[in-house]
Amino acid sequence: MNRSSSALFCLLRLALGAGSGKALRLKEDYSRLTFLSDGDWRTLVTMAFAQGVAAIAFDGLQKLYDAEPELALGIDGNALSMLRYEWLGSVLKTESDYAANVCAAEALAKKTPLVVLKGISVARKYPVPSHRQSVDLDVYGLRDFVPDDECRIVRDDYKHTAFRFREVMVEYHKSLTVWRSLKGGREIEQTLREELGAPEGMFAGEEFNALFLAVHSYVHFMLEGGITLRHLCDWMLVFDDLKKENPKEGERVLEILGRFGMREFTESMTRVTGYVCTGEPLQLGGTDRRMLDDILSLGDRKHFADGHLDAAFDILFRSGWKFKAFARESNVACLVRCVLGWLRLRIFSRSSREIGTSA
Repeated sequence: MNRSSSALFCLLRLALGAGSGKALRLKEDYSRLTFLSDGDWRTLVTMAFAQGVAAIAFDGLQKLYDAEPELALGIDGNALSMLRYEWLGSVLKTESDYAANVCAAEALAKKTPLVVLKGISVARKYPVPSHRQSVDLDVYGLRDFVPDDECRIVRDDYKHTAFRFREVMVEYHKSLTVWRSLKGGREIEQTLREELGAPEGMFAGEEFNALFLAVHSYVHFMLEGGITLRHLCDWMLVFDDLKKENPKEGERVLEILGRFGMREFTESMTRVTGYVCTGEPLQLGGTDRRMLDDILSLGDRKHFADGHLDAAFDILFRSGWKFKAFARESNVACLVRCVLGWLRLRIFSRSSREIGTSA
């Protein structure tokens, strides 16, 4: 971590209303921002863009101005003044994407029953829903759907059909996870479907959302390069609310993740989330710190689903520690499964909704 990342954490806490809420704690967060140089601010804004939290961080800055105008004047340097226009442009783009996603989801739901995954579903938990970045619209179809003339198909495979609908990229999921790439993938997929059930409307229940987010984050972290600060913000808002409203359901989610071999990962992500999003003085272990470093590094992340076989390099050479810490198999065994799944996808790609006979 550096001064820019620490300051970004402060802005996220301010935006999400997380942390102790004590005046002293807020003063400490504010004071960190006053020591940023012009270069630090440029790094912070660039990081916020890359991490998918630019609009949320901007909310934090606005709350700072509203709550402590005198302190705010101390950080309003030349670089920040110039960056604010670019930053605000990103916020407006995020709001526009959110509105387009909501309209597309509502229109698509009139064509076929569906459930919205992540995106605008999780955004409902945010203080400003339209500031949760939602570029693509991820939905899970509750029955077979044949895209009509309004849908321009881009990709079709066992996991989802991707198409443009009213200028929004829609990923219409036929399965809830990349079960062919996961050890015990069939059980994980079947359990997710059972937990989803038959929801009323286009949003799932809180317990399913927490379970799905944890599995989704695990797949991203282990197989697709990593997760971002946006994943942590999502997790804090969804899982914290679930635990507060119904602690037994929160523990049940962890028990299910334990059956999947994902509990250690989820508990580590929860500790890192607490450190980043609440500012509480948590003690991070060595693995937790490696996870946080991995999140902040955010390189050029590629994965098999997009046809990038060079993602094998990440799994084989850069992610060995992740498998030792969080997986029930070696990175080599996982790599073999991913490659075979990728080849099968390319050679025998079909749009069947049914779970296959091997995982």
